[in-house]
Amino acid sequence: MAGYSPQEAANETIRDAEALTGHALSLVTWETPKAAKEVRLQVETISRLGNSDLPTQRLLFRKVLKGFDERDYALAQARLQVTQLEARLEQLEPRKRRKVRTSPNSKFVDIQAIKEA
Repeated sequence: MAGYSPQEAANETIRDAEALTGHALSLVTWETPKAAKEVRLQVETISRLGNSDLPTQRLLFRKVLKGFDERDYALAQARLQVTQLEARLEQLEPRKRRKVRTSPNSKFVDIQAIKEA
């Protein structure tokens, strides 16, 4: 490896590892971005690497898509919970009372008429 630049040495090491494992490897370890700032930082890192690291670019796009999927799932869960809580709140609200009709033959309303109303 004498006479190689650090980038060439790293690329050769990666090629050797890829030959051993049979999988494409990335120069950088990546985490799923949780915020737009993290995505921007990872894109900047990709642009600094250039076109030589195609597996890293594919990995970054998979991570970004995974982050979007996680965010969409959390949003859908929150919306479902809000809908359920609103339905529960509506059930717990007191019902509007209706006027109990009295029989013309009686002076007072009986319990059965109140329950029916």
